Amino acid sequence: NLFVLVPIAPGLHDGEGVRESYRDKILADIAEHTGVDLRGRIVVEEQFSVSDFGERYNATEGTALGLAHTLRQTSLLRPSNRSSAVDGLYFTGAFTTPGIGVPMCLISGQHAANALVEEQG
Repeated sequence: NLFVLVPIAPGLHDGEGVRESYRDKILADIAEHTGVDLRGRIVVEEQFSVSDFGERYNATEGTALGLAHTLRQTSLLRPSNRSSAVDGLYFTGAFTTPGIGVPMCLISGQHAANALVEEQG
């Protein structure tokens, strides 16, 4: 099994032609860097891009990466789990600390729960 993740900016068009172009570039890159050409060896292939993600998960602009996947939105630089505007309001998920991915989202839930327990005494 091989999974290839390609980070792209949210809101970009990802029609069939764009997907096919990226697919070809990725497979060529793998062949160039590994010496293994997978193009004739693929048995099952599935593509899942920003429009799919947006439709399936109602994700803003199809992003799985939260606000922006930049250095200023990495780890502890992401917004806090605790609201500075509303007492008792906590945030969890990819848009907040510590960041993207299922493990990080679960950790953000744990951070929010710990903050709530701490606040409630």
